[in-house]
Amino acid sequence: MTLRRIFALALGLVMLAAAWPKLIDPPSFAQTLYTFRILPESLRHAVALVLPWLELWIGLALITGRGESGAARWAFLLMLGFAGAIGLNLLRGNPIDCGCFGEGPVRTAAEKLMAMRWEILRDLAFAALAVPLLKPRA
Repeated sequence: MTLRRIFALALGLVMLAAAWPKLIDPPSFAQTLYTFRILPESLRHAVALVLPWLELWIGLALITGRGESGAARWAFLLMLGFAGAIGLNLLRGNPIDCGCFGEGPVRTAAEKLMAMRWEILRDLAFAALAVPLLKPRA
């Protein structure tokens, strides 16, 4: 198994793990999006319904290898977007739960702010996994 394939499988599994809790509980994800205070109210519910399906498609494409480079582009952009959204809220001092893999443990505001730093690094690491996959296979 090549390193590229390992990266694709790992990132694909991450995307599936992120999609599943959002697919089974869209209202909870919509509430999480509200706490980010980034999206206009008119888009929040649409994003809560569409984003998990996009994550599911990305995960399946990366795992099966069909449309891998396109899926990797989407994964790369989403991971940078997630890191940016969390970073913006960290700069604002707005303690949020990222909602990346469903509801996390109950945390104090200080614990959330500390966790957000790690979540940014994690999302950037996931984005880095996508980089070798961006170019179509030769």
